[in-house]
Amino acid sequence: MGEKLDINSATKDQLDAIPGIGGAYAQKMIAGRPYRTKRELVTKKIIPQSLYEKIKDQIIAHHTTAPTGSAK
Repeated sequence: MGEKLDINSATKDQLDAIPGIGGAYAQKMIAGRPYRTKRELVTKKIIPQSLYEKIKDQIIAHHTTAPTGSAK
């Protein structure tokens, strides 16, 4: 398959290109950023569990380096 798509940095067009996502889900995914794990797409109710099962092997959630917490 190749590189997984990072849901924290992908463009709307890149997300839209994932089968089953489409423009509306792509926009919701962008609005819900950042994600600590790709599983948050379901826990934050961005996409349904059934869609997550179809796309989970195509995506990844890289940790952001934003100063939202204390560094360890």
